[in-house]
Amino acid sequence: MIVILLSLGGLQATHAALQAPVALPATDVTANSFTANWQPAEEATGYLLHVFAYKMADSGSPETTLTESFEGLVPTILGSKRNKYIDFEQSVLPEGWSLDVTGGSVRQLYTTSVATDTTSVHSGSIALAFDSERDSIVTPVLPAPASRFSFWVKNANGNGNVAVYGYDGSTWTLLGETSTIYYPTGGIVEYTREIPVGCIQFKITYTDDAPDMNSPTAIDDVSITYGGMVKTRDYLVEGQATPNTSASVTGLQENTDYFYTVQSTLEAESSAESNIVDVFAFAGSLEQPRLNDFTEVHGGQYTANWNTVIGADGYVVYNVYTHTAQRNEPAQTVLHENFDAFTGGTIDLPVDDMGATNYDDYTTVPDWSAFYGCWTGGMLGGISITSPTIAMSNSSGYTVTARVYGNMGDQIDFNNYYLSGTAEKKSATLMNSGYNVISITFDHSSEATYLEIYFRQKDYTQEMYLDEITLTQDLAQGDSFSYNYDYALIEGRRTNSCTFTDLPQAWGDRFAFRMSAYAEADGKLYQSDWTPLTEVPIPAGVEQITGNDTPVKVITLPGSLVVQLTEATSLAVYDLQGHLVVQRVGHEGDNTIALQPGLYLLRCGSYATKVVVR
Repeated sequence: MIVILLSLGGLQATHAALQAPVALPATDVTANSFTANWQPAEEATGYLLHVFAYKMADSGSPETTLTESFEGLVPTILGSKRNKYIDFEQSVLPEGWSLDVTGGSVRQLYTTSVATDTTSVHSGSIALAFDSERDSIVTPVLPAPASRFSFWVKNANGNGNVAVYGYDGSTWTLLGETSTIYYPTGGIVEYTREIPVGCIQFKITYTDDAPDMNSPTAIDDVSITYGGMVKTRDYLVEGQATPNTSASVTGLQENTDYFYTVQSTLEAESSAESNIVDVFAFAGSLEQPRLNDFTEVHGGQYTANWNTVIGADGYVVYNVYTHTAQRNEPAQTVLHENFDAFTGGTIDLPVDDMGATNYDDYTTVPDWSAFYGCWTGGMLGGISITSPTIAMSNSSGYTVTARVYGNMGDQIDFNNYYLSGTAEKKSATLMNSGYNVISITFDHSSEATYLEIYFRQKDYTQEMYLDEITLTQDLAQGDSFSYNYDYALIEGRRTNSCTFTDLPQAWGDRFAFRMSAYAEADGKLYQSDWTPLTEVPIPAGVEQITGNDTPVKVITLPGSLVVQLTEATSLAVYDLQGHLVVQRVGHEGDNTIALQPGLYLLRCGSYATKVVVR
């Protein structure tokens, strides 16, 4: 293609730059090979393929962190935009930074000089405000490549998107977009993983073409680390020539993320590089993870292991608890929650949920939820609270004991949902202002039972709170209950294990594990099928002895063993030479015996077993 340019010197001919190809997602991806693909480029007669991983290398400059909090900006003090606009005559703009927040009409900044704006400032007294699609921040050109980049963002109404770009000296690359729906109370957004090689400048821009004028987006504390150890390319294939629009690549190293770019060629000319393709990125579907053997199964813990899933960004894992009664267990505690991790606020001014709270971060077991939740000082409130779902093999009901805070005459409704039949609904009225203890007994339970609690205040300006709740059930020998005991959202496609610790070890307690893979792409969340629920084996250090209807369970721990008895019986421990080491009457429940590492003979009544203490 010839482009004709008209100049004062007459006609001048120049050759247009060769078009770069568009790299497409990899196909036929395995742990050690894949096929790279790209679209044909106009005029190209061939292509150069580059396949690489990233590694860290010394930039030759000392590591330096630069944080800009915009404290040199001064708000206007007069007119309708007082404390909302920048007084550019009085302000000292940060050197080398380009700030454009003049596109909108609502505000250009937040300041702690206004009481209602203080939560929109992360540090210091000033934060910038984005209320127009053209609003942006451009950092200075850095003296060395960057290794980390982050900023604080908040939008109280959760509206708007913020895009981040990186510049390597020749090309601006979109690093990603952040939706403020996840930051109604503010938070740090980090783009370190996405930084391109040689990045020396960043740009933050507002991308919402219909911004919420009632809630401009606050930006504060833009932080950049440059120099020191920085990202560089470690090539597996560099400049492999091919006339085709695909190429097979082999020899990938285990547990390594690979990327590729392509250039067009025409005779001696080559184009700029294409977009970068992540070989192991999500490509439309995720396989179900494959579980491997459990490890480190001892002393109230275990580690679940699995093969990583191609295309996954992380994994969702559940640890499921089951208790089976080894004898009749009256009033056995099934579930207990005290909400102690909910802190802040006051009874009259609680912390509001704002729709972004993950209650699993605050409760002792996952799957609690609240509708329009609020909390203060270890108490949870709202319109309603829902418990986790519990599988109960005993269908004859259970008892709820709750400690509730409210005013005299307030009402609380308990709705018991189970698999068959109409939900049981029972209510109680608070007899006192302040704390009240309420006990409710339901007649039904099932393999899927859960509880909904509704607050019915006389004065709806006064909150009610659930301070503590316990579910108990009379269990006959062989009855069981189970529920999700732990939950984790594990980030990182290369993560292939998860360890659960501090697990109950009572006689009859067992655990099982299930998981799925997830990926984020195009602003959507994708998830694989769940693995089957897989029971964790009894540890090798656990022995079970039965006889005369007296079951015994022995758990060996570092420096001790725990003998669990269902009734009192004599205990004796002998070393290999037959010397008596410990003798006592064991009581019902756990009996801990401290021992030096070694092999011992344990006698429980008339029964014996060998045990190894580590």
